[in-house]
Amino acid sequence: MRQRKLIVLKLGGSILRDRDALAQAVHEVYRWRRAGSDVVAVVSALEGETDRLLTEARSVCDEPVAESCAALLATGELRSAALVALALQRSGLEARVLTPHQINLRVHAPGGEALDAEPAWVDAARIECELDAGRIAVVPGFIGIGEAGELCTLGRGGSDLSALYIAHALRGRGAARCRLVKDVPGLYTRDPRKPGPRAELLGSITFADALKLDGGIIQHKAVRFAAALRYAFEVGGLHAEFATAVGAAETCVVDEDAAAGLLATPLRVVLLGLGTVGLGVYRRLSALPGQFRITAAVCRNTSRAASQGVEPSVLRAGAAAVFANADILDNCDVLIEAMGGLEPAGGVVEAALGRGIHVVTANKSLIAARLPALREVARRSGAELRFAAAVGGAAPIIEHAERLSRERTGGGVARIEGVLNGTVNFVLDAVSRGAGFEDAVADAQRRGLAEADPTRDLSGRDAADKLAALCAVVTDGECVVDAATVGRDEVSAQAILRLKASIVPGTIIRQVSSIEFADAGGGRAGVRAEVRVRAIAPEHPLAGLPGAFNGAVITLRDGTEWIVRGAGAGRWPTTEAVVADCLDLARITRLVPDLGASQGQEAESALAIAS
Repeated sequence: MRQRKLIVLKLGGSILRDRDALAQAVHEVYRWRRAGSDVVAVVSALEGETDRLLTEARSVCDEPVAESCAALLATGELRSAALVALALQRSGLEARVLTPHQINLRVHAPGGEALDAEPAWVDAARIECELDAGRIAVVPGFIGIGEAGELCTLGRGGSDLSALYIAHALRGRGAARCRLVKDVPGLYTRDPRKPGPRAELLGSITFADALKLDGGIIQHKAVRFAAALRYAFEVGGLHAEFATAVGAAETCVVDEDAAAGLLATPLRVVLLGLGTVGLGVYRRLSALPGQFRITAAVCRNTSRAASQGVEPSVLRAGAAAVFANADILDNCDVLIEAMGGLEPAGGVVEAALGRGIHVVTANKSLIAARLPALREVARRSGAELRFAAAVGGAAPIIEHAERLSRERTGGGVARIEGVLNGTVNFVLDAVSRGAGFEDAVADAQRRGLAEADPTRDLSGRDAADKLAALCAVVTDGECVVDAATVGRDEVSAQAILRLKASIVPGTIIRQVSSIEFADAGGGRAGVRAEVRVRAIAPEHPLAGLPGAFNGAVITLRDGTEWIVRGAGAGRWPTTEAVVADCLDLARITRLVPDLGASQGQEAESALAIAS
C-alpha cells in the first residue's frame, strides 16, 4: 500500500474575500492535490460575513442568546464551504462538504458559553472515508456540536482551531501537515500594514513567541492547543512554497533580500490562442495580478476577443505576429500555448524555449510528436516545459506518472490504464443511462465538451495521442509511441450495440486506454499501447467515472496502484491544469529564504518590541 500524504488547509476570510475569490481557493487546493496529497479544506466565512451576521443578530435582539447567535453565525461557514465545494466541482475536482454533524465534531462549552467552545472529539474515520474515495473534504471551520446537539462556535478566529484539531485527529493517516493560508507570505514580527518599525518576516517561531503576536493573526486558543500537543504547523500565503513554521525550536527572521524575493515582480505572460481554454486561462491569470502580467494575447479574431473582455491593448492577430514582432517574445517570461495542432504552435513553442522562455501547453498532439526534441531545446536554454493539461484535464495523470517514474517509486511505472477522453466518457455514460448515441454526442457538443467534428475523440486518436505523451514522460523520451499506429476501437452506435449484446449484465462500457512498460533487454523498455472499448466490472476503479471525468490506474513494478480522477473535458478543468503549471513556474522563480539559526536572537528582540 502506498504511503499517504495529507494536508489540512485552512482558508480564511482574508482569502475568501467574495465569490470571485473562490478560484483562488481552487488553485491552492489543486496544487496540493496534484502533488500527491489528500486534501482537507477547512474554510471560514467570506470576508466580513461574521461581522455582518453579528450586526444582524443585534438588530433583531439587543442581547442575543448565545445559542441562537451561534446558530446564525454558523450559516456563514456553511455557505462558504458549499461555495468552495461548488467551485472545486466546476474545475473538475471531486469535493464533498462535511458538516459538523456529518463528522460528529463535538465541542465542550465551559459555563454554557456557546460562542467560545473547545473541540472535544471528531469522527476522523468519516473524513478518511471521503479521502479514500478520492474526494477533497471541505469542512466548515469555527463551528461544532454542543452536548445537547446545539451548534456552537469556537471563538473569534476559531477556524484556525478547527483546522489544527482536525489535522491532529488525522495524524494516524500518515504525514499530516496543517497550513493556515493567509493573505500575507507568513508571520511577521508586527503587522506590516501598520505604521511603525519595519516588520520582519519570520521563517520560524516558537509557540511561546507566537502567543506574543496579535491574536487576530492566529487565534491564541489555537496556538495553545498546538503547543499543548507539540503539534507544529505552518502559516503561509496563497500559491507559495514558503511558510512560517510555528512550533519550531527557535524564532528566526528571514533575510531582508530573501523576503523581498518572495514578493518578486509578476511573470510576463504571452498567451497563444483565445479559444475555449485560452479565454479561461486569460480570465484566471488576469485575476492574479501579483503573480502574472499578460503582455500579449495572440488569436485569429481580435475583435471577437475584445468583445469577450480581453484587454484590446494586449491583442495581436495571428501566430505569425509572434515572429513578426520581436517585442512580443522580448517581453515574455512564460508562453502559454492554447492553440492546438503541430504548426504554427510547434514553431512558436520551440522558438520560445530556445530563448529561455518557459512554456506551458495543453497540446497533446505536439507533446506526443515532439516531446524529446522540445525537452532538449529547453535543457540547453534552461527553460521549463510544462504540459499537465495535455492529458487528463483536472485529473493529474501526467504529474503523477512523471513523479513516480522520476523517483522510481515502487520500482517505477509498469502500466497505466485509464479513461483518457472526457468527451467519449460523457457519451458512453449518457448512453448507459438510456440516451441515444447521436443525442449524447449532440449534448456533449452543446456543453462545450466536444468539437463540431468529434471524429478524433470517437475514433480513439485523441486517446492515442495521450498515450504517446505518457510514454514520452514515463521513459523520458527513451521510447516513442507513434499515435497513428496505436491499435484502437471506434466508438459508434453500432459498436456499442455489438458490445452490449456480448457483455455480462451489470458490466460497464468504457473507452479504456492502456500502456504497458516491459524490460526489452539491454536496459531499454518495450512498450505496448492500445485504446479499446470494452466492458469492465462495476468495482473497477474506472467504472465509476461520471460524465466527462478522466481517471487512471498507475501500477508500479511492486504492484502498488495509484488511482487518479478528475474531469477531463471542458473549459475550467483544462484551464485549472494550465494555471497550476503557471503557478508552479511562479513558485520556482521566487527566492528561497535563508533561515539561518544565527538570526534567532534578532527575531527575539523584535518580538519583544512588538509585544
